[in-house]
Amino acid sequence: MTMTLRVDRKAQEVETVVRRVQADHPSVSLHTLEAVVERTYDELADARVQTYRLILTERGVRRDLAGPAQRGRHAPLVGVPPTTESR
Repeated sequence: MTMTLRVDRKAQEVETVVRRVQADHPSVSLHTLEAVVERTYDELADARVQTYRLILTERGVRRDLAGPAQRGRHAPLVGVPPTTESR
């Protein structure tokens, strides 16, 4: 697979996850959501099995966006700036 195809595929898959999650988290800025999705997607780049990368990315993003009580022992968002948008 050429580099261009990989970049295009990544962009499409990140956009797919952003659209799925955005509906459930309208208060999260698009910029923040894209950053969280891309970071989570990239964290799974070295996984042995890539078949489920998209769904695992979505689950990771939803976990990161959940409140602390729902997140449980999982790590908080790191390196993602807080949203400055008002409701």
